[in-house]
Amino acid sequence: MSEDMMRTFCGNLGLDASVIKDGLNLYREMKASHSQQDLSSSMEYVICLHLAAQKNGHNLDLTKAMKVSGSKSKPKYQNAYRNAQKLLKIKSTLNLKEICLKVGMNDPGIIEETRQAFNLYKNSISKKYGQDKINELDFTKPVYLCAAVHAIGKFRKLKIDADILSSLAMEAKKDIFKYRDEMFALLTEASKAKKNGGREALKSLQEEDVPSMENEDDNRKRKCEEENDLDEAESYKIWKNGILNRAVAAGFSQYKKFIV
Repeated sequence: MSEDMMRTFCGNLGLDASVIKDGLNLYREMKASHSQQDLSSSMEYVICLHLAAQKNGHNLDLTKAMKVSGSKSKPKYQNAYRNAQKLLKIKSTLNLKEICLKVGMNDPGIIEETRQAFNLYKNSISKKYGQDKINELDFTKPVYLCAAVHAIGKFRKLKIDADILSSLAMEAKKDIFKYRDEMFALLTEASKAKKNGGREALKSLQEEDVPSMENEDDNRKRKCEEENDLDEAESYKIWKNGILNRAVAAGFSQYKKFIV
C-alpha cells in the first residue's frame, strides 16, 4: 500500500521514478521513529520524496510540493521538511557551485567570489564570537550558502531569483535576506578598505618623513628642467613617475600601469 501511494505521489510531483525506493525507505524510517510531528499522510509522502529527490540531485519545485502535500503555507511546509531532515539525520548535499549554477551564475570567477564572501562571513563570526558560535550556527546549512550567492548577486548587480534560493535552502526569503545583508555589508566594507588601502599606501609614500627623498625628487625635477629645458607638464611627469616607481618598488605593483 505504501509503495503504491509513494508511486502515485511521485507521479503527481513529476519526479523520476528512481527516487521511489529512497523515498519509501525514508517513509518507513519516519514511521518507525514514532515521531509526533502531526503531519498528514500526504505531507509525509511528499516530504520523503522531496528528501529523496534532493539526495539524488533532482529538483522539486517548492510550490508544487506544497500543493501536492496539502500544506497551507510555504513556512509550514519548510518547517516540516527541516524537522524531517533532523529526525532522519539527513545532511544537505547542496554545494556552493551547484547553487550558483541553479540561479544562472556560471562564471567561475563569480563562483569563487561567492566562496570568498561565504568565508569572509564565517571568519567575521569567528573573530566576533569565537569557534563555539561557528559550531552552534552550523554553516553546513544551505541557507548560508544561498545568502552568499544572493549577496554576491547584489554586490555585482546581478539578477538572482530569491524564490529559487528559498526552495533550495528550504528557508523563508526573509531569513536568506537577513544573512545576505550581513554578508553584503562585509563585502562593501572590504571593497572600501581595499581601495582606501591602495590610496593611503601611495599617500604614505608621498608623505614619508624622509625629506631627503622629497628633496631628491625636487632636485631631479629642477635638474631635468635646467638641462633639457622641459616644460612644466613634462617635468611634472618625471616627478610623478619617481613617486610611482617608489610605490612599485615598495610592493604596490598595481601602480606600475600608471608609469609613463
